[in-house]
Amino acid sequence: MIAKNQASPPGALTRDRILEAARELFAEHGVEAVSLRELTSRAGVNLAAIHYHFGSKDALLEELFSRSSQPIVKWRLELLSNVRRREDGRPILEDVLEAFLRPALSSGRRQNSTFVRLRARLALERHESIRRILSTAFDVSSRAIIEAIGEALPELPRSELYWRFHFVIGAMFYTMADSGRIQALSEGQCDPGNVEESIRRLVAISASIFRDGTPDRQDKKFNEN
Repeated sequence: MIAKNQASPPGALTRDRILEAARELFAEHGVEAVSLRELTSRAGVNLAAIHYHFGSKDALLEELFSRSSQPIVKWRLELLSNVRRREDGRPILEDVLEAFLRPALSSGRRQNSTFVRLRARLALERHESIRRILSTAFDVSSRAIIEAIGEALPELPRSELYWRFHFVIGAMFYTMADSGRIQALSEGQCDPGNVEESIRRLVAISASIFRDGTPDRQDKKFNEN
């Protein structure tokens, strides 16, 4: 039982209800499609409560991401600090990729799984404020991962590294979204909801993306065909 002096401060429960309602509604419908009226109805509060605690929908989303992204970023950086290294000191690529992918794909086990769906949905949003929020939440850990990949594959041109990272992010978000498409096509043989299987396969495929030839070699092969 929580002692009285340890109880939540006034307004904290209301703030948490608003954040949880926003997490669910934004994950279901996207940020732009959710009205403040829908938020107040789901949270069981009045409009004044949202303005008092957050001021705007963007500020609400920013706090939601700040709270929910911190454990993911912390976990990524912890895994990255413990990657195995080869005899020449370079980090093992698969370990670096797992440090990036595991916290994102597993976060539903450590917190409300709606945040996983919310991240996947917001990856497709083009609103500048949403891009800024995503950047603030994840750029530090993503840049650390990119640096480690560059250290593992120093022969890979920087621009090529960024392009390949872009495509890996796309595969990660589509796996997180779990649209049900692959389950239908495979008649249930493949299930992105199996987190360990998804991580194992996505790490292996991502590693092959980064290791697969140079751009010049690929362009030459394409032109020959």
